[in-house]
Amino acid sequence: MQCEHKYNYIGLVYYVGDPIPGSGARAMMYADKYFCEKCLDVRYLNERRRGDTYTKPIAGSLPK
Repeated sequence: MQCEHKYNYIGLVYYVGDPIPGSGARAMMYADKYFCEKCLDVRYLNERRRGDTYTKPIAGSLPK
């Protein structure tokens, strides 16, 4: 039986991405995290790069 997903927004998450050429830093990546309240499937949407590992994560974001 397949789940008829009902996704809920958890929040903004961050993770370290690829190295930035010419720098010791790595890209800081962000995504919106959702989970299905029925089957607990997790989905990451709207992945984007913002800043690098030399800067603090966005306030209120959680590690992936």
